[in-house]
Amino acid sequence: MEAAATPSPEPRQRRLANLLAAAVILVFNLTAGAGILTHARNQDFLNLYTGGLLALEGQYQQLHDPALQLQREKDLAGPGRKLVPFVRPHFYALALSPLARLPLNDAFVVWLALQGALLLILLTLAGRDMGSEGVLLAAMFASPLLGLLHGQDSVLIALLSYLGFRCLARGQEWRGGLWWSLLLIKFHLAIGPAAALLAARRRRAAGAFLSGCALLAAVNFGLSGGQGAVLYARLLMNPSTEGLYPGPEKLTCLQGLAANLPVPSFMVYAAAGLPVLVLVLLAFRSRAWRRQYAAVQGGVLYLTPHVYLYDWSVLTPALLSAAGARNPARERGLALFLLSPLAAAAFLVSPYTQAGVHLAYIAWITVLAWPGAAQRAAGVEK
Repeated sequence: MEAAATPSPEPRQRRLANLLAAAVILVFNLTAGAGILTHARNQDFLNLYTGGLLALEGQYQQLHDPALQLQREKDLAGPGRKLVPFVRPHFYALALSPLARLPLNDAFVVWLALQGALLLILLTLAGRDMGSEGVLLAAMFASPLLGLLHGQDSVLIALLSYLGFRCLARGQEWRGGLWWSLLLIKFHLAIGPAAALLAARRRRAAGAFLSGCALLAAVNFGLSGGQGAVLYARLLMNPSTEGLYPGPEKLTCLQGLAANLPVPSFMVYAAAGLPVLVLVLLAFRSRAWRRQYAAVQGGVLYLTPHVYLYDWSVLTPALLSAAGARNPARERGLALFLLSPLAAAAFLVSPYTQAGVHLAYIAWITVLAWPGAAQRAAGVEK
């Protein structure tokens, strides 16, 4: 995807076929996943609702008190449940607080409708930038839909990531940086975009990103105060916090690979982590913004802990851009696989099939970051 370019006119039949296929994929996935909505309401959405409820009550200083969160969740979903902690920043709890004015069931319906509307916006933008193929590719990407069906805000993450990349591709530095600063709602997902701006030396965008982060941090501290900030840090840094690490074997990052392979973790980190780190550093030397961004974003996300399949939503612009028809066959093929339901299914089926997804992911970063390919792409992208 070259977001600044207007897609070439498409044959009418191809456009209709792509849009129909996208609609079928969306309807099938949403229908097939509808059975988990009750579970989603009482799990992932419940912790977001609890955060909004505590904010509505004005309990910002105690927002990240596990005992208080668990009590609210038991009041909402019944006794005997385990804590699903709210781990987002205070400013996000403030943004969620209007939902908490509604009963849990009604709030969940509104939440799903909101995420659905954001998904339509994302598909519309992808269609404007890439034509009907962009709509089809975005529709088949499992991560945002998986997050939506689990009551998460993965569609919002995907849209924020896409908007930032789209603005930067059009030379709108301040807008791009500000959009990406909003990824602090799930702050470990903002590391990759920050590293990409640093790699590209996009000073104005980086300044906008830091300005947005500073403003959000000021709002956050204004809400939490010192006591709330300390409590938040304790919650995040305490590995024994109930529900904080529900299943390391389900992680899609290097941490997950180490949890699944029957070898010592340090060997996995050395064999897979060091090469990915080298590839990220090589990408810093690239002159092709699109490939550089995708390589740095993808590599940093892989090295970041606590990344699940629905967190891949932040890769939406990286994978869509790599899957463009004008790109080299290997780059396009690997991106298409990672976008496809095959990758999600292989990851969810078994720890043994997960290894294949990890290999494809690292191969994709390699194709993007390898100096010879990156230099050739730089000439094409200019």
